[in-house]
Amino acid sequence: LEMVFQPLNEPGTDTLVASVSSPMYNPATAFLTIGNGRFDTPAGWPSSSMHVGDSAQVTIYARDPNQGIRNVAAATDLTLTAGPNVSFLSGGANSQIITTATIPADAQSVTVYLKAYAAGTVSPSISATNYTTYTSSVTVIP
Repeated sequence: LEMVFQPLNEPGTDTLVASVSSPMYNPATAFLTIGNGRFDTPAGWPSSSMHVGDSAQVTIYARDPNQGIRNVAAATDLTLTAGPNVSFLSGGANSQIITTATIPADAQSVTVYLKAYAAGTVSPSISATNYTTYTSSVTVIP
């Protein structure tokens, strides 16, 4: 049995061919669609507004292109971009402002906190290599 597989390093369609070195068998061909992962709306993300001083526990799930939640094969580093009115925090008693988080290998999510500091509207984002960036507006009210 011989399998020919030419993996893509970017979104697109791969062609898989399986064949046997015998004229008695026909080769089989399959197509595999490769696309960027997604974060979609993280669990706990503020629906539209937060009050100054409030924080929200946010769980970020790794999703496939069809929005199914998936475990990651390798640790996946996320870049967290907050803005002037809010910050991402690590959580816990010694919570720190963070700009990165990691979904561990064989896991499907990471939990962080989003804290509001000043009134205004901001569009925090979550990004990672091979994932579509998630951005959503949050209005911080007094």
